Amino acid sequence: MKARLRDWRVRTYLYGVILATILPAFILVAWNAYSQFQQAERAAANEAYTLARITANNTQAFLSDARNLLESLAMRIANRRSGLSGKCDPIFDEFKDLHPHFANLSQSSIDGYIICSSMPQPQNVNTRVADTQWFKQVHAEKQFIVAPPYKGVVTGKTVSVLAAPIKDEKGQVIGALQLPIDLVNMRPIASKQDLPDSIIVSIFASDGTMISRSHAPEEFVGKNLRGVDAVEMVLSQRDGTGKSQSSQGVERIYGFVPIPGTDWFAIAGIATSNVLKASRSTALNNALFGSATLLCLALLAIAIGNRIARPIAVLQKTAATVASGDHSQRAPILGPLEMAEVATQFNGMLDVIEENLADQKRRESRIYELAFYDALTGLPNRRLLSDRLDQQIDALLRDRKIGGLFYIDLDNFKDINDMHGHSAGDMFLQTVAERMNRHVDDHTTLYRLGGDEFILVATDLGATQDEAATAAMDLAMKLKSALKQPVAINGGSCFSGASIGVTLFPKVGDTKTLLLQEADIAVYRAKHAGRDRVVLFETAMRLEIADRLGMQRDLRQALQESQLKVHIQPQFDAEGTTRGAELLLRWHSRSRGAVAPNLFIPLAEQSDLIVEIGNWVLMQACRLEVESKAAGHACPLSINVSPRQFRHPAFVEQVTQALASTGANPRRLVFEVTEGLLIEDLESAIARMRELASLGIRFSIDDFGTGYSSLAYLKRLPLYELKIDKSFIKDVPHDADSVAIVQSILGMAMHLGLHVVAEGVESEGQVDFLTQYGCSMQGYYFARPQPADAWLAAAVAH
Repeated sequence: MKARLRDWRVRTYLYGVILATILPAFILVAWNAYSQFQQAERAAANEAYTLARITANNTQAFLSDARNLLESLAMRIANRRSGLSGKCDPIFDEFKDLHPHFANLSQSSIDGYIICSSMPQPQNVNTRVADTQWFKQVHAEKQFIVAPPYKGVVTGKTVSVLAAPIKDEKGQVIGALQLPIDLVNMRPIASKQDLPDSIIVSIFASDGTMISRSHAPEEFVGKNLRGVDAVEMVLSQRDGTGKSQSSQGVERIYGFVPIPGTDWFAIAGIATSNVLKASRSTALNNALFGSATLLCLALLAIAIGNRIARPIAVLQKTAATVASGDHSQRAPILGPLEMAEVATQFNGMLDVIEENLADQKRRESRIYELAFYDALTGLPNRRLLSDRLDQQIDALLRDRKIGGLFYIDLDNFKDINDMHGHSAGDMFLQTVAERMNRHVDDHTTLYRLGGDEFILVATDLGATQDEAATAAMDLAMKLKSALKQPVAINGGSCFSGASIGVTLFPKVGDTKTLLLQEADIAVYRAKHAGRDRVVLFETAMRLEIADRLGMQRDLRQALQESQLKVHIQPQFDAEGTTRGAELLLRWHSRSRGAVAPNLFIPLAEQSDLIVEIGNWVLMQACRLEVESKAAGHACPLSINVSPRQFRHPAFVEQVTQALASTGANPRRLVFEVTEGLLIEDLESAIARMRELASLGIRFSIDDFGTGYSSLAYLKRLPLYELKIDKSFIKDVPHDADSVAIVQSILGMAMHLGLHVVAEGVESEGQVDFLTQYGCSMQGYYFARPQPADAWLAAAVAH
């Protein structure tokens, strides 16, 4: 045996050293590559499961909101007997404004016909739905149901119908309400724009039918994919993760979760090729580099064998430690340069692995933050509030404590955005959020709903209603005081203040939706009372909201039934000669009597109803211009144009049609607009004003001086006139400040060559002062507004 060893050549020893060197290193590289693949798959599985869980939570919340909505509407309709007596409840007309996130709301009769719908039915004929599965299901189960997908008979789209029965006072089903979900456009899941193409998020029913899909929903929604490996895996395991083939033959790593209250499953799939791409690249690079290094080591194996042995042993020990799960270990840099490089690359590989794990944790944290926290202020958002509020109601009931929900709506925040820009507005929101957070303790949480609206939930205000009400008002006043303090932005100071609505809970029947409604009603009362106020919710406030909705309905009916009338208030020059007139809108309701313009016009401006009213007033102005000209009393007529009407896409076309159909002279029409309209989108406003000016229309800035008055934009506008707001005129000539303001406006107008009209002139002293400057005047001193027919008759008589 010894003789044979002596006969071995150096090459034989060298091959042995090479073998001894290559084999452990090869195993190490392979083991690390395998570990990387396993870690990448586990990370992808965790990410997929997290996405599926978020999707399930979103869908459950969506269905819960829909159920609450349907059941409350069903109770309302049953109480009013709406639709059952042949007249549909007004909620169907208002539904799109109140709930724009739903495509349609319809009511079916007991015999299976759609009798009321927020969308027009095909050919305006009541659609028969008695044979649909959802109709049979809701009448059989007599409770809220989520029906399987089918092609909607009204919408014509692939939908899943959410339905709730309408019951009479005896509990008998007398009809049903239904909300069809447009499954192709369903958005409880992440949209395609939020996800890479390698990640697919979808919802399946238990029979294998595709309910929703983040990518190519038109191709898949409504299809039954039973038999597809991935679908069968989900239906058999129900909750968990796995790897399988998709319907497109792509291997994916899946996370899946059942959606509570339904037979649906939320599924997120990540393409395996994408998951392992980085690991394969790293493994290949490591293999190439390791091979080159091992070749060098083999050439030097005889001379430096002893020096190589120790670093290899240490490296093997480190690898074993890492393989056991301790990724913090690093190989010491020992031995020749090549071994030192191996150790360095090995450590670099471990760094990459550790960074990937950290990156995975950051992604999971980021997903959570995006889902539940506001990006601008870092505060919890509406979704987290929705998740927590029901739990807090139950906790307070259990602990016999009283909490409060504070709805905080910043006053005049839009003015800050208009005057200083959105960047300054963001800085302002961050500052006020920090100020409010100073009043947050272990029993309070501050949320941002969006825009300039915040919610603060306090869960320990006291044990009695009186004690809790006192504590709530005290906390609300502290918040209001903090928000009134100036905020330094861009070298200046901004002021806002806040209107705060407060409601106490828990009360019998409280839900998160009801609490938010109550707080919103209280905020509305605070703003209506003049802003910068705190209002505690009372049950009677709901009647005010109902009255506001009723007034909006009556106003729409008034427009249709010609209850609205145009009044005229003339304008006079310094010599007392009529030089123009302003059209003013008046409403005498059959049920409400005379309704003040400051009540019904702001109500109309909250919807597109102001566009219809504005178009009607435009037609009246055109006809009056023609009639006054025929009577020999032609003069310029001014009409107020609301921002919503001015920005309407068809406004220029409506003006053109009105002029063409009446034959009115556009040069005798003056459109009065506000400064706020100009500031919000100056370039678009200028373009539209020039387009109208090319038709001959002239422009006046109404209530001038109350907004952001600036020569920088005034000189760019095709203006004819400025109207000085009556708030500046009322104290002239006795108040020095008012005199200075009016003189400044008159000087600006003279510099720009603009005509000026002063509003609200009521005294001889005001007339004498304004006459010095050749300013035209309008007010009770000269004439009160009168019906258009009477004004026209008086003009003819003179």
